[in-house]
Amino acid sequence: MSLSVITLDEAPILLQQVTVKKKNKPDFVWKGAKGEHKGFIFGQMGGSILREVALYIPNEDKLEGFLDEVAFYIVRFGQHKTPFRVHVYDVNGDMPGKELLSGNVILAGKRPNKYTTVDISSYNIPFGENGVFISMEWLNLNDKKYFYTIKHYNSKATDTYYGQQIGLSGEFEELYGRVRINNGPWKKMTAGFASPMFRAKISF
Repeated sequence: MSLSVITLDEAPILLQQVTVKKKNKPDFVWKGAKGEHKGFIFGQMGGSILREVALYIPNEDKLEGFLDEVAFYIVRFGQHKTPFRVHVYDVNGDMPGKELLSGNVILAGKRPNKYTTVDISSYNIPFGENGVFISMEWLNLNDKKYFYTIKHYNSKATDTYYGQQIGLSGEFEELYGRVRINNGPWKKMTAGFASPMFRAKISF
C-alpha cells in the first residue's frame, strides 16, 4: 500500500492593529459663579426669620451629567463658621421644585472670602437638560457665638445679625438668585440686582 503525502501551503494571517488607550476620567465643568467677589453681600438679621437662598444652574449645552460638588462663597463679614444646610432642587418653571438631595448635608465655612465646597457625588444627582437649583439654608442654632451686633453710624443704636454672609455676583445676564423665608414661597432675589456666588461641579 502506498502512502499519499499531502502538503499544505502556508497562508499568513494579517491581524488588524489595535491601539490600547488608557481610560480617561469623566470630563467635568464648573457651572455657576466664576467671577471674583466685588463687595456685595447678603445675609440676614436675627435668628428667628431664616432665609434660604438658591442659584439656578442652567444647562445651556444640554449635556447630561451628574453633580460632583457644590460650593458657596462665604465672606469675612459675619460669623463665617456658622453651619448651614445644603439643598439641590429640580426646576419648576423658573423656581426651585422638588428636592433632589436625599441626605441631610450640613456644612460650615472654614476660611472667609473663599468658596466652601462639599462632595455630593455619592448621591448620584442627575444634571438634566433643565439644569438645577443649588441652595444654602440658614439654621436657627440659637447659639450666642453665631450672633453679632452692628452699630449704626453716628448712633448708639445697634442691630443684631445672625450667621454667615454670602458673596453676590453681577456676572449673570439674568437674575438667577431665588430666596424664601421660613420655608415659604420662593421669590426672585433682587438684592443689588446680583445673584449668589454659588457653583456646581458637573461630570459628563
